[in-house]
Amino acid sequence: MTKTKAKKSNKKMAWFMLIAITALIIVFIGLYNIHSTRYPSTDDTYIQANIVHVAPQVSGFVTQIFVQNHEAVTQGQPLVLIDPRPYQYAVQQADAQLKLAQQRAKRIFPLIKTGRAARAEADQINAQLEEATAALSQAEYDLANTLIKAPQSGVLADLQTRIGDSVTKGYDLFALVEQQEFWVDANFKETQLKRIKPGQTAEINVDMYPDHPFKGIVQSVSPGSGTVFSLLPAENATGNWVKVTQRVPVKIIIINSNLRYPLIAGTSAHATVDTVTAVITDAR
Repeated sequence: MTKTKAKKSNKKMAWFMLIAITALIIVFIGLYNIHSTRYPSTDDTYIQANIVHVAPQVSGFVTQIFVQNHEAVTQGQPLVLIDPRPYQYAVQQADAQLKLAQQRAKRIFPLIKTGRAARAEADQINAQLEEATAALSQAEYDLANTLIKAPQSGVLADLQTRIGDSVTKGYDLFALVEQQEFWVDANFKETQLKRIKPGQTAEINVDMYPDHPFKGIVQSVSPGSGTVFSLLPAENATGNWVKVTQRVPVKIIIINSNLRYPLIAGTSAHATVDTVTAVITDAR
């Protein structure tokens, strides 16, 4: 009898443990779902920054390079010099044309006043003066642009230009990554977007610095999913269509950048949005 009772007791205990474990799992899943709903997160997150693509405003040969790749520069700092001599000659020629037009005006205008020259010549001379002035201004503008300066403060990237290279007006030479503002493009599932609103706070965990979380504020939610703006949008009007949960970019501004933890555009991160706390009304 004792053995039979012991077996029954052990069986009851096993059932009790099974029920308890099942209940704990159900509670855990429920709490996890509640937390996931209130604090949606995604690993599909990447650091972004403003990138200025620097292109010359004039064509010519590079004669000097004042910086190196990956160097930090300040706004207005000289970067590259294009051979200025052709543009100096253009300024001299335009200046000579303007002086010639001015001398002609000095001779003709008194004759027009006394009636010894037709008034129509005044219109022609004024047009020549305006044309020569504009040509000189353009020549001076081109000469000034032979020296390429940093349009903003930041860090240079992809600088492969060398002395002697022939550069063409309007074609990018290198990029400049601004360091004043960083944000993340967090690609949330469409099923997570219901509670996400601009102004909500967020925590950004950058893979480079796993022990240093950054704070952020949701700035905006994209009006279209990532596939809408891709070069080859998905074709759904086929018989082989399969429903796939789409990802929608959410822009989150990082508000506590730290020079001790420099951020790099394009690196990976993890974003978690707090949809419980009140929305910050002055979010950028």
